[in-house]
Amino acid sequence: MWIPVGDNRWDWDADDGRHLMVLVNGDFREYFEGYVYWYRAPSGEFDANWPLTDARYFGTTGTDPVPESDDEAWSALADAVRPGAS
Repeated sequence: MWIPVGDNRWDWDADDGRHLMVLVNGDFREYFEGYVYWYRAPSGEFDANWPLTDARYFGTTGTDPVPESDDEAWSALADAVRPGAS
């Protein structure tokens, strides 16, 4: 289950590894193992524990190098949601 950690961010320690996610302007960006996945929320309302349930997948970008710490992973995710990022 996604755990809200404040500032429109979520953390999930899933069976397949650690996932981090942020919501920016109606788009979710999820970081997992060196990649950022982009989803669009269908509306402004969603379940805080399962925010991607109705979201539509739009693409993936890689981060290089793969972050080794939570701070580096959050930073990679922040870089991916800056204006002009793909």
